[in-house]
Parts: sequence; C-alpha cells; structure tokens
Amino acid sequence: MAPQIGCNYSGPLMRLLAEGAADVDWIKLARQDTLAEDLAAARAVRPVLLHHLPPAGARPEVWEGFPWALLSEHLAMAGSPHIALHLWIGSDDWDEPVDIRWQSADQARPILQRLVANTRRVREQTSLPVLIENVPYYGARGSLRLTIQPEVLWQVAEEAGAGLLLDAGHLRCTAYNLGVDVHAYAQALPLGLVREMHVSGPRLTGASLVDRHHALEDEDYALIEWLLERTQPQIVTLEYGGTGEPMETALRNDPIALQSQLVRLRRLMGLAATR
Repeated sequence: MAPQIGCNYSGPLMRLLAEGAADVDWIKLARQDTLAEDLAAARAVRPVLLHHLPPAGARPEVWEGFPWALLSEHLAMAGSPHIALHLWIGSDDWDEPVDIRWQSADQARPILQRLVANTRRVREQTSLPVLIENVPYYGARGSLRLTIQPEVLWQVAEEAGAGLLLDAGHLRCTAYNLGVDVHAYAQALPLGLVREMHVSGPRLTGASLVDRHHALEDEDYALIEWLLERTQPQIVTLEYGGTGEPMETALRNDPIALQSQLVRLRRLMGLAATR
C-alpha cells in the first residue's frame, strides 16, 4: 500500500484543495503562534499532523513548563497518528562549554540522557507513538554533531521507545556537510523504524548544503525513491509552503510548484508501493 501524503499548511494549499486542483491526506502545522486558528481551519478540511514540540535537547525548564493538557486537546482535535520532535541540542542548551563539532565520552553521556529523558517524557505525556526526527548538520553551528551520529538515533529510539521521522532534506544536508555518501549514511540509520518521511529541497549556500524548504529537484526525487524502497512510512509529508515570514516567498509558496510536486510525489509513492 502506498503511503499517505501530507503537506505544510499554506494559503496556496488551501486554495488548491478548495478548487480540487490538488489532494492531500494530511495537513501539517508547525507554527506555535497561530496554532489555534490554523488548526481550526485545517481540520475543517483534512486531519492534521502537529509538529510544534520543543526539541529533544531543550533545557529541563522548557519541558517543565510545557502545556501538556493543551497539547492533548490539540492532538484530539487534529487526529494525528503520532507526535514528533527534533533530535536537536545546541551549545546554548548546555550549561558547560561544549564544542558543537565533537563531544567527549564524558560530555556525551549526560547529553544522551537528556535526549532520551525528554523523548520518553513526550511518550509518557501523550497517548500517541512518538517519533524522533533526524536533524541537519552544519559544522560549527546548529545542533551538536552527536545528534546526527547513527548510533545515537538508534540508542535514543530504543531507550525512549520511539520511532523515526526521516527527513530526506536533512539527510542530504548532513551527508553533504560531513563529506560522506548520502546512501551509506542513510543505511546506518534505523530505517526499519521510519513512520513518516519529510521531503523538501535544500540548497547550496556557500560551501554548505542548507535546509531551505524549497521545491524538490531531480536529486531530491531520486533520494526519495531510493528511501521508499527501503522504508515503510505511513505518511510522506511535503514541507513546501507555509505562512508568515520567511515562508511566504515565491521560492517557498508558488502554487504551481506546489501542485506539480504533489502530483509527482503521489505518482512516485504509488510506483514504489507496487514494487
């Protein structure tokens, strides 16, 4: 059976759906500041994927003050099959000085413990399966290198009882910026745990490949097809388009580009399911 298809909530998506010019099974919401009104509008049309949790590496006080009761209400309204959080922790999330590019064994242990504890906390506080999402690696900025190590994704998933939300764009960025083959890197991840896949087009910025949420290109489609042959996601979500700055630009919110990507993705997913 082919996976279902999801897409970022946006004005162009809602217009395409209303006109019958495109179809999706799920609408994804990620903005916290407009969540209530966006959820009401999106849920009137399709079930909703919520993607607005703090990252797994956030400081304890962030999670201690999190509105769990409100999340439960939103999840019940959305009809989400799972909830996901990024396996992200930056140097600012840690009290002691830490080098983003490398962590010693002594540094890694408490960082891993926090990632597991926060992921487990989400699972315990909700009645839904929890997914961890692989994040992009950019070297001396962004998430700690520890978080993109395949063995860490395996460990957090196993110890926290989580599945995997595989982001193909993040995958490309990480492999490119590490200077490794994207297929070899992907095969080291827990692909058997994939329940959802995010797809969007990264772009070169200087010497780095950066997650930009632009339109998919041929190289992206080729990787998605390769991944679909090795995973069984329930949903493939196109992370193109959105609301507010910086998403409402011609490069991220073109209705023609959105429609063509949805058509090509659905065809690709159907072909992969028949193999």
